[in-house]
This record gives sequence, C-alpha cells and structure tokens, in this order.
Amino acid sequence: MRGLRRIEEARKEARRTIELAPASPVAHTFLGDCELDQRHFTLARASYFTAAELDQRLLWPRLGIAASYQRETNLGAAERTYLIIEKDFPEEATRVRILVASMLVSGQRYDDALTLYQGISEKEALSPPLLRRLMQAGRAYSLEKLERQEEAEYFWNQLVEEFPSGFDGGRRDREVVSQAFETLARIYDAKGESKRSDRLLEKACQEVGMSFSLYASLAERQRSAGKLEGAVSTVRQGLKGLAEDEDMVTATQKVLPIFRSAASGRVSALVRSQTLEILADLAGHVKRAAPPSYAAYLNLARGEALLRQNSQALDHLRQAVEKGFGGMRQAARDPDFKGIAGEPAFRAFSETP
Repeated sequence: MRGLRRIEEARKEARRTIELAPASPVAHTFLGDCELDQRHFTLARASYFTAAELDQRLLWPRLGIAASYQRETNLGAAERTYLIIEKDFPEEATRVRILVASMLVSGQRYDDALTLYQGISEKEALSPPLLRRLMQAGRAYSLEKLERQEEAEYFWNQLVEEFPSGFDGGRRDREVVSQAFETLARIYDAKGESKRSDRLLEKACQEVGMSFSLYASLAERQRSAGKLEGAVSTVRQGLKGLAEDEDMVTATQKVLPIFRSAASGRVSALVRSQTLEILADLAGHVKRAAPPSYAAYLNLARGEALLRQNSQALDHLRQAVEKGFGGMRQAARDPDFKGIAGEPAFRAFSETP
C-alpha cells in the first residue's frame, strides 16, 4: 500500500501490526516510513529509534533516521548518521554511499556527490534496482548542474533505456524514471528536436503510475497541436495511477488548458464526456486530499464553470472562499466564470465585501 502511495491506509495497518506485535522492529520501522512519507519527521524518528533499539543489527530503521534528517534538511545530522551506519554495516557500504551522494546533491555539493558516484562500479550488482536508478539519476543531475551536458544526457538515457516496459514495482522507481523522461524531453527541445521529445513522452505515458507531470506535459503538447482527443486520453491515463499524496494544486492547474479547449471549440460528445470524467476524478482526489490551499478548489471551479457544471462550480467556489480566496470581485470579470456570472449565488459571492 505504501508503495502505491496509499499512505493513510498503510499507516493504519502499521499501527494495527504494532498493537498485535509491539516488539516487532519491522512494524515500528514501517510506521516510521509512513510518518516520513507525510513529513512527520519527529514521529518518524521516534518509530525508527524504537525499531533500532529492538534490533541493533537491522539496517532499515537506521537508514530511516538518516533519511528523516535529510528530508528535514538537517544535512549535518544526516551526514553524521550515514557515517555511523557505514561504520556499523561495512557490508552495506555501497548502498550507504549512494544515499550519502543523494544527500550531497540535495545540499548542492555536486562535485562531492559526483566523486562518490564515480567511485561505484557501473558493473556492481545493486539490490534493489532502485539503488541503481538513484545512482544514475543523481549522477546525471550532478553532471547537468556542473554543465557537463553530454555526460548528463548519457546517464539520463541509460536510466530510461534500462526501465522495463510494464514495470510493476515501487512508486519511487517510477518517480525517478519520470524525472529522466522529463529531463530528456527538455534536453531534446533545447536542441530543436521536438519530435524526438514527443516520441519519448509518448513512450513514457504508455505506462501507468508515472509522475502526473509527465502525462500533463505530453497532454499539453497534444492540445497545442490541436489533438484534444489525444490530450484527454493522456490525462485519463495519468489519473489512473495518481498518487494519494499528489500536489492537487499543481495537478488541477496543469489540466485547466484542456478544460478551456473543450469549452471553447466544437468537440465530439465522447471528448466532452471524457473531459467531464476527468473533472469529476480530480474533484474526488481533491476531496480526499483536502489541501489547505484554496487554489485547487478554485481550479476545479474554473473547469466546472467552463463546462457548465454550475452547481459544482459554485460549491467549489464556496470552498475556495472558505479556504481564504479573496478575489471574487475580480472573478466576476474572469472569462473562465462567464458561464455562471449570471447565477444569483455567484453574484452574491462577488458582491460580498
């Protein structure tokens, strides 16, 4: 469940397991991972420390402690923790060095990170495969930041080429490979090779569960080229594997151009129906995620107003106002809301001080 980003379900399951087996270091570590996924760093470390005390030879919670410091941007504490782990687990030195290198990348120490990556043999067997993917991505990213573009492109390509079709593994693997696809598309665009970028993104988006921004990027290319039906199909594919912790502000923002195109032109009944399905799907995700920002609700209201889903648009506008949106007077002149501007409830919103 956690690998599929069903984080809250995974956390509940971890707590149930601890109730049944309070001395299980694995259960405490799993709970730590769930807390870390939700950026509850102190709670995550508490679970990891409990697990480490229960089994001092278990690597997993020790790495979790370091990761919690790293994601909290306490890089000094993370580095010290990794050094202790490497000393206590010499047989895991390669794994630890890859993670240390990723920490150096997050701290913008690209030369130091590259030195570590270069010290690890390309032929060394790494398990799980995610470790190799992290190494390739970190190395490519560092090279790019150091303006060694050709070498960076080589490692991004290597990462993409090694990713198996129909991959059914963890979410994190897909996130790393999605980054490679998006970066390569940007590199090809900069070279004037837009058709090559299109082919690359089309290949990536045949998979389910890649980063939503990947599907949104291809969909926008298709929409801009007048292929609205293809754009709608691509977004629907992306929504099939949308992560529970997806940034719904960004996701709803990226799909708005499709709603505008579907509303402004003559489209088939099928495209309109599928566009409404996208809108309903996004609304369901926003409801479950309950983001604190008003922006996701406002984006939904825009899409619903454009597609003449007036009651839903007014409901989401109301939620946006409750979340702090203060631009209703300007919204009355916004072309996205033209279709509901005559609604009494909309006028009441826009006239409220």
